[in-house]
Amino acid sequence: MKLLKKNNRIFFRFAVFLLLGGSVVFYLAITWIIRGELDEKLEVDRIRTENLLRQHQLLPQFAPILEVEVLGKEIRPEKQWSNTMVFDPIEGEYEPYRQLVSVAEIGGVFYRITNRSSLVESEDLLYAIGGCTLGLALLLLGGLLWLNHRTSRQLWRPFQEQMEALRGFSLAQQEPLQLA
Repeated sequence: MKLLKKNNRIFFRFAVFLLLGGSVVFYLAITWIIRGELDEKLEVDRIRTENLLRQHQLLPQFAPILEVEVLGKEIRPEKQWSNTMVFDPIEGEYEPYRQLVSVAEIGGVFYRITNRSSLVESEDLLYAIGGCTLGLALLLLGGLLWLNHRTSRQLWRPFQEQMEALRGFSLAQQEPLQLA
């Protein structure tokens, strides 16, 4: 059984390394997907806001989600993506947001349009992914160790029987060695 324990230790170390690496890749992939979707949503919101300004409609001011500011001077139109923290007076804490700040010229007037979308707090996301990965890892490792132990016993049974026959054999005895 020492050989089986050694094999299980190697297997366990490899599985832990693989699961930890997979968790990091999983976290990065999830945050990349979320950021891409938020950027797409912010771009659509920017286009909608510019269309409303072109139609001379009143814009709802939903600070900190949408802010439109009339600029007094001409500024070169450009887009700036960033992550920011905005204070939420209801919760009494700063919340993370993804924002798109753009400048648009509509009818000779320059507007600074700031669109924001709430980010899932990366800390909460990290805990959720970590907890799920840990639970899955424990379940997977436990199941694989049990399965490895069970199948190894069956696979090694003929070898163990041969070893037992060799331990019981003595040259002083007149009985021949019976091997399978």
